[in-house]
Amino acid sequence: MHIKSAIVNHNKGWKMEKHVHPEPELTVVLKGYGHIHMNNSSDRIVPGTALLIQGQHEHSYTSDTDIQFAIIHINRDLIKDVQPFFSMGEPKKIWFLPTPLLFEYEQLFHLWLKAISRSSAPLILTNWMYLLLNFVEQTANNLTLPLTIQEAGKYIETHLHQPLKISKLAKSSGLSESGFRKKFQAVYHQSPKEFQQLKRFEEACWRLRATNETIEEISGVLGFHTVHSFSKWFRETSDVSPREWRKQQQQL
Repeated sequence: MHIKSAIVNHNKGWKMEKHVHPEPELTVVLKGYGHIHMNNSSDRIVPGTALLIQGQHEHSYTSDTDIQFAIIHINRDLIKDVQPFFSMGEPKKIWFLPTPLLFEYEQLFHLWLKAISRSSAPLILTNWMYLLLNFVEQTANNLTLPLTIQEAGKYIETHLHQPLKISKLAKSSGLSESGFRKKFQAVYHQSPKEFQQLKRFEEACWRLRATNETIEEISGVLGFHTVHSFSKWFRETSDVSPREWRKQQQQL
């Protein structure tokens, strides 16, 4: 059984031509930032973005930075055994894997590549395909179940790259917007917006301190459209620019 799957790298500024393939596609962004273009709309993709795209739907990608994908074109012979994952009634589904889970998925994906390189036995491939799809669906955040306030806080924390939509969180929690804000304040002692800004700042500090990511890359993963807007926000929060803050932390 032939499987098309690989870890694929592209440089900043890469543009894929619009294309269609018959088989469904599971793609996870391992590194970098860009967009997926489909059905006359674009969605931003960041490290941890997981995309399940139905077959026969035209789409393309572009990269804003160097980018790395883990891609599987799911063989038609396997689909019947993992059919529940494709009964979604829409051309694509997008999830987000927080950093620790993205690391775990990447390790699984390397093992998957070894497995398909060694064996083409349908049962082995089916079991691996089910494992990968189930990992993404069960561990990623997609707001499909009613949320507690704590879960809403966790959702905000793992979606720092996205705008804060109180109406969506309130609905998913079974509350009115005012009821959601009141309960959130009672649990976290701050508003959802204040909570998001705090978590963005904590994540920015961690990445500046512990990684070699550029300021542009960090601004992208935190949902800022430009380095300037990120640097201005960071300075308003800490009184120094992110570049200066990183330099101070490295003077040990």
